[in-house]
Amino acid sequence: MSCLDVPVPDCIRRQARKSPFRFLTRGDCVALDLIREFGAEFDRPANEIHKACMLASGYWDLIVILERPRKSHPYNASFRDFVQNCDTLKAVDELIQFASKGSRSIHTVTVLDAFSFSPPKPSESGSLPTLRCYELAENIIKHKGPKVVLCCWSDKSGESSLLSHKFMSQGVGTWPPCEKIAIEGTDVLAIRSFHPATAVCYRKYSPCTRMILIYHFVLAFGYLSDSGRSFGNYPQWAEYISQKKSGVGKPRPTNLRLSLTSKSSEKCDSRLQSIEQAIKKVECIPETLVNDIAAQHLSEPSLQQIRDLNPEDQLNFFLQRLCSKNYAGGALPLVKLCLVLKQSKHAKKEKMTPLLYTIGSHLASLQTEPSIKLLTVAGAAHSVVNQPSQDDLVEKLERLTMSKSYLR
Repeated sequence: MSCLDVPVPDCIRRQARKSPFRFLTRGDCVALDLIREFGAEFDRPANEIHKACMLASGYWDLIVILERPRKSHPYNASFRDFVQNCDTLKAVDELIQFASKGSRSIHTVTVLDAFSFSPPKPSESGSLPTLRCYELAENIIKHKGPKVVLCCWSDKSGESSLLSHKFMSQGVGTWPPCEKIAIEGTDVLAIRSFHPATAVCYRKYSPCTRMILIYHFVLAFGYLSDSGRSFGNYPQWAEYISQKKSGVGKPRPTNLRLSLTSKSSEKCDSRLQSIEQAIKKVECIPETLVNDIAAQHLSEPSLQQIRDLNPEDQLNFFLQRLCSKNYAGGALPLVKLCLVLKQSKHAKKEKMTPLLYTIGSHLASLQTEPSIKLLTVAGAAHSVVNQPSQDDLVEKLERLTMSKSYLR
């Protein structure tokens, strides 16, 4: 199973929950009236107001707060085309469907813009008074009375007394990700997420960023389904990838380290540095696979051959490494490999991508566990010189088998 164009390992997938059945409330209706009145006051086009209402017409229990729409939207299009035409909204819809196991979508979850009807940049003409935008968001939150708010927006104005500002993002990798905030005597779970565009538009090659975003949406539906009983129970891997992206400390669990002596480590570091410099054009290649190559103590001629390969052949080489030996990595390297393959012009990527999705989604964990052999494939490794054909790579991926002891 995949989400946001990457395979999702079992450690995240098994936490997805179906949403409890909901009814629309009076607060849901009042929220739409507030949006219509606000849009009319500032002379916004009718189709723009209509789309804002459609985004906000979901049930009261979960609110996703975004910020500032992109420069142009096809407001005249159908709602489906409107969503599919925007990378952010398309990602939100996919995240909701994945995390709720298909029981909800962007049609049934409230999506708000913290800067309603304002242009992408606050300095542009047509900007609305930001304080009024904040007040609108605050009133909608109060009337809907959500159980969970996914905080995907930020503001540098310094305002902190407003209710809407209690539901702001604090950056990628905020830990712990959840906080309970009281609204008129009722606790609301604030999940400190980040804008989806960070993952799908700006950090295209970051597997951790996508995994964190998926995890935040999974957290939201998990909280709704168990009435908050799981609050505060976070898996270790979630803390690891969050702190890795936020830069808080440098957590590196023992099971993520290469089993090398100090002398071997120095050699490995030296070779790693050479490889990393050599493959700048594909610097998004999974670190785990690069480590694996360095750990093999390849001779300088072999390293030089890697350096001389063009980007597509370098990608083929890393795919070959995955296919031709026991793979002891977690899902993160495969996630990154999928992201690289998606952006490449590899001739066989249409066939390879679904295979990588299948392999990655069947792995039990995100983290690398060098002592565990998860994947095996018949046949010895090719040398760097004897590169396999692209058809051979597809065939090898199809034959890749997995040890059931370490799955699900």
